[in-house]
Amino acid sequence: MKEQKNKSQKDLKEEPKKRKPKRKVENDGRPRIEIDWETLDSLCEIQCTASEIAGILKCSVDTIERSIKKKYGSTFAEYFKIKSSTGKMSLRRKQYNAAIDGSVPMMIWLGKQWLDQRDQPKDEERKTNTIIAIPLSTSKSADDWVKNVNHSLELSHDNKDE
Repeated sequence: MKEQKNKSQKDLKEEPKKRKPKRKVENDGRPRIEIDWETLDSLCEIQCTASEIAGILKCSVDTIERSIKKKYGSTFAEYFKIKSSTGKMSLRRKQYNAAIDGSVPMMIWLGKQWLDQRDQPKDEERKTNTIIAIPLSTSKSADDWVKNVNHSLELSHDNKDE
């Protein structure tokens, strides 16, 4: 009986498993979603997020990512970086033209962004005003008054150096 049992187990191992042949049907599954590449590019230019783009194209973010990978061999992030730069350049050009055309707020903003200008000067650029207190006295002459002013100026200059 053992021999018979061993033989049947051996026969099972040697017998190849039969697989069902794959059916080739043209309309197998749901239809592929076609990506409107022009719309996708335009949405990237105006800095839309992946989920916003998916909502407009009526597909999932995964579908967009797979389509980009298949067509361009890159990730969505890489594709987005390239396409969004066009939108950034257009915006920069509009801002520049607005400043050139006389828009004071745009001139101020671009000055701060591009030229490192500030509303308040940096600490080392600030000028300090020295207040000199001169007592009003009728007993002192004009010469004494000038001497007092010069002495006060020397003291304030010495304090700046410290």
